[in-house]
Amino acid sequence: NDKQLHCLLHLNKFGETYSYCLSKSINLGLPILYNNIGSFKERIPIADHYIKVIDNETDYDNHTLLYTQFEKMLDYIIRNNGLFNKSNNNNTIHYKDIYNYIFEQNDHSNIHNKIHSTIKPFAIYFPQFHPIIENNINYYNGMTDITNLNQYNNNNKPLDSPSLQQLNISTILNYNLINEKMVNRQIDIAKHYGIYGFATYYYWFSENTITHKHTIMEDGYKNLFKNNNYNIFFIWANENWSGNDAFNTSAKILNTYDIISFNKNINNLMRYFKHPNYYKIDNKPVFYIHHPYFLTDDEISTFDNLLNKTCIKNGFNGAILCLNNHVKHYNNYNYSCHPIYKNINTHNYKEYIETYLNDNNKNCIFFDFNNSARLYIPNKLDKRTIFTDITIYNQDTFINTVFDTYKDKDEINKIVLINSWN
Repeated sequence: NDKQLHCLLHLNKFGETYSYCLSKSINLGLPILYNNIGSFKERIPIADHYIKVIDNETDYDNHTLLYTQFEKMLDYIIRNNGLFNKSNNNNTIHYKDIYNYIFEQNDHSNIHNKIHSTIKPFAIYFPQFHPIIENNINYYNGMTDITNLNQYNNNNKPLDSPSLQQLNISTILNYNLINEKMVNRQIDIAKHYGIYGFATYYYWFSENTITHKHTIMEDGYKNLFKNNNYNIFFIWANENWSGNDAFNTSAKILNTYDIISFNKNINNLMRYFKHPNYYKIDNKPVFYIHHPYFLTDDEISTFDNLLNKTCIKNGFNGAILCLNNHVKHYNNYNYSCHPIYKNINTHNYKEYIETYLNDNNKNCIFFDFNNSARLYIPNKLDKRTIFTDITIYNQDTFINTVFDTYKDKDEINKIVLINSWN
């Protein structure tokens, strides 16, 4: 030991998730005086030259204990004449994959596979971020959620924006889902962090008096299907656009729930279902309906039957229909989408967890919510919803409350929605 070191101190005030400094310390074989918190509890073996002080962060100010243990360390050093590089049979450094996952940039496929065997995180993907004729007419020319966000940020305390550096774009206005390179970059980022796929909103309407097209915003997700290595499934956002008091026109964009409309919708879905990217379980395409409460139970049953029959005719084993249970619980597979925000102006995040999470809806996570930009033009800020008390602790509570339910679930119920990606 050419530095004449006799001991090392690891008296952290807060527990760490990992410490490469500790790795080096253990490898040196020197005596260590340490606080037994965080990963130190897992990684420092029991041995006479490892002397612990506290077991809980709340005991950090116990100076009497600190001095007592420090004197014990000095006694050990004196008794052993400054012995270092002490060996013992349990001196193997133990670590968990999660620490390397957090701190290293290597391939994480092994730990992702472990995660995905229990939980399959799908980030909700909004296709609105590109100009469409319907928004040009109903709002203003070139309107997207990004143009609204840009104008809001120019005139108010800025809200969070997409990372220009991460997405390799020069300005916020370049955030456009027509840009295939940017979409591929989004996929790369999502895969790196273990997101299993994108749950993409799908806008299909029976009547559209502006463009007479049934689907809207399909250009917002077509680039997802060009990248042949990522999971995608649709959430049918079937709420009518007609009657929106923010629109400048009386145009009709709405759904009618009859067999003719159902068959047109289902036939359109088949071309996406057949794509290798579309997420299937046991050769059954997964399809969510976001507002099933606009349909009667008979209409849902009719749609489900038609969907399954058409899928079987097209070479699938059927279909898996999953319904949002915000209003009621259905006989089909159910899912939840948080937050439930309409008609709520402000909401405390912690209180939301305590009030709205129950055993039937613990399959969706959100970390924050503020729809000010969406309602900025035309000015409808009186209808916005903002969440308060957003802390890492409360977010962690939300995650743990949801993830604790993911044990021994069948494949469709392994899906957890993250609201949202963009």
